[in-house]
Amino acid sequence: MQPAGRQRRCAHRHAHPHPAAGVAHDGRATDPAADAHADGDAPAHRDHRRARRHAPSATPTEPPLPTEEVSGLPATPADVLITDNFDVPSLEWYAYADDASSSGQEGGIYFVSMNVNGRWTWRLGPVNSATKDIVIQADARLANDDPGGVYGFICRYDSATQSFYNFALTGDSRYRIARVNNGGDWTFLMDFGEPSPVVNPATQWNQIEVGCVSETLWLRVNGVMLASVNDAALANTGDFGFWAQTRGGAPQARAEYDFLTVRALAP
Repeated sequence: MQPAGRQRRCAHRHAHPHPAAGVAHDGRATDPAADAHADGDAPAHRDHRRARRHAPSATPTEPPLPTEEVSGLPATPADVLITDNFDVPSLEWYAYADDASSSGQEGGIYFVSMNVNGRWTWRLGPVNSATKDIVIQADARLANDDPGGVYGFICRYDSATQSFYNFALTGDSRYRIARVNNGGDWTFLMDFGEPSPVVNPATQWNQIEVGCVSETLWLRVNGVMLASVNDAALANTGDFGFWAQTRGGAPQARAEYDFLTVRALAP
């Protein structure tokens, strides 16, 4: 059954063989009395867990990108739209389950799970969080130990056309930036390449930053800028969301998210 006070929009698309086919569910609370989100001050034990999660290691880093490729990054802090550590259950975060996919808050995280091979799903953020220029920061991981699982974020989602930008990591430490039109027409602005030593593999947490600012799209992982591309195709205001996808024979992809901060930049 559909949760009260929420909308559900679904899409099934045949697409590029690389991402296969998609199924999308998004729903958001419309009750004005619903809890907004946690105030972002994580309890002490959560802070300690995050510190252990991101303890320094000897992992090598990627070489920095040329300065001109990242000139679109914001130089000053932006307005905070959302900050949440998911410790307090809230109707703002869409909870839904069927045979293909599921999502919800659980144990201090938000999860999105795709349970069918060769499919993808997304869950949108809260109502009134749509914006054009946005920076998303969070801890994220693929919880199940499968190299074919994919997780990440979307931005500038247009509900009328189901078009958006997709930023994704894989269980075997690859990364991608893509544009999706009409729910399944993929343009790979930066496709999966060789595994990166910067990206922790499946079951391990990564600190992710995604930027959609003007025509500049970037992906930063664990403090290292991995990719920055320019694309002007999707220039309208849209929603952000969470991503889970199965590929390469993976039977399931359970994406988990924590310590989320979403900032909006003035036009």
